[in-house]
Amino acid sequence: MTTLRQARNKVGLRRDFVAGKLGITADHLSLLERGKSKLDLLKIEKLSEIYSTSVSEMTEIALKTIKGE
Repeated sequence: MTTLRQARNKVGLRRDFVAGKLGITADHLSLLERGKSKLDLLKIEKLSEIYSTSVSEMTEIALKTIKGE
């Protein structure tokens, strides 16, 4: 299983860097990575660009994170 946090760590990016690219705080990104806040489609699209993955794969990762799988 890959979570949002694992996806970020896999590409070696810091939380504050990714949060800045998304236009949110690092604390908000932490909530997203723990499944405590939901991502909208625009953020999923932006994360797929940042992490160099497809929107489809990033959507699956986001859903698994939110569901706690």
